[in-house]
Amino acid sequence: MSKISILSSLSIKPSRWGIAFETWIGSILGMLKDQLGNSKEKLVYFPLIISLFTFIFLSNILGMIPYSFTPTSHIIVTIGFSIAIMIGVTILGFEKYKTEFFSLFVPSGTPLFLVPLLTLIEFISYTARAFSLALRLSVNVTAGHSLFGVISMLSYSAMVGASSIIGKVLTISLPLLILVPLYGLEIVVAILQAYVFTLLTISYLRDVIFIGGH
Repeated sequence: MSKISILSSLSIKPSRWGIAFETWIGSILGMLKDQLGNSKEKLVYFPLIISLFTFIFLSNILGMIPYSFTPTSHIIVTIGFSIAIMIGVTILGFEKYKTEFFSLFVPSGTPLFLVPLLTLIEFISYTARAFSLALRLSVNVTAGHSLFGVISMLSYSAMVGASSIIGKVLTISLPLLILVPLYGLEIVVAILQAYVFTLLTISYLRDVIFIGGH
């Protein structure tokens, strides 16, 4: 077999990392297309969405390393992200629809005398999205890490208090039977929380892009 044919076969056959990367890109792109459609105008948001998903996922996974820092477990980080997203979405809505953007706060067919009340309720609901988006991510990530810490500290205290070697071995091995499956579950949670945060961001984009069925 010639050198050219060997090189061509290597370039055609994807590696495991290549398959993982293509799956990563395809999943995020499919999620965006499902919410916003296939038009090039809507796909302009793809770099933002995939960057957001990747950052949140890597930040969540970083917390699985012992003695590391988990950015997404801190409310100031997540709320900074969510407020920035909501400000950007609002600016996009104003730029695209001008004063028609305010129709987002007035449901169609609302009686005139209920307009002030419903507008206030819709506005509060709209602004609360930023806080719910931040709290959902921060609380879920923090809960898993706190559980890890509690189990680890209890097992360490039990090991120190054990008088025999058999007791020390048992106090180390038994918590591991819990921590190993829990570790796998936390990886799933890290992916899921990144997915939920990104999906909600896309849905907020969709709300302002398709105001009034546009």
